[in-house]
Amino acid sequence: MVCVNKENYKNTIKKLLTKIPPVASVLILERNKLGFYLSMREIKELSSNHAVSKMSIHNSKGLEADYVIIPEVINSSAGIPSLIPSTRIEKAFSLSDDDYPHAEKRRLFYVVITRAKKRCFFLTEYDSPSTFINELLTDK
Repeated sequence: MVCVNKENYKNTIKKLLTKIPPVASVLILERNKLGFYLSMREIKELSSNHAVSKMSIHNSKGLEADYVIIPEVINSSAGIPSLIPSTRIEKAFSLSDDDYPHAEKRRLFYVVITRAKKRCFFLTEYDSPSTFINELLTDK
């Protein structure tokens, strides 16, 4: 887990890419395509020795990479999990009657974690870490 200030996501991703071993594969995954911090041109300049892809979490299903970077693992409407309440349509098509919060979003978070073969980097903010991050850090 890497804690950043809201303005530093782009610089943090750049630093991570320079520290990842050469010839490694890297996925940069976000909740949706609206928040991508680096253009593919910037990524190629930083990571000429890596096979880097960026995409939404949903598009990553079935894929793997040596390293996965997930920005905005925070409590917000744009974060993971999104704090936007599920719509009636989403609830109607939900596959289960889970009674714990963010059940479907939790499964999606699991998909993200399991994309990494070697290491997964969660980028969160000091003052607003995701509920999921807090659960991972809690000793149960």
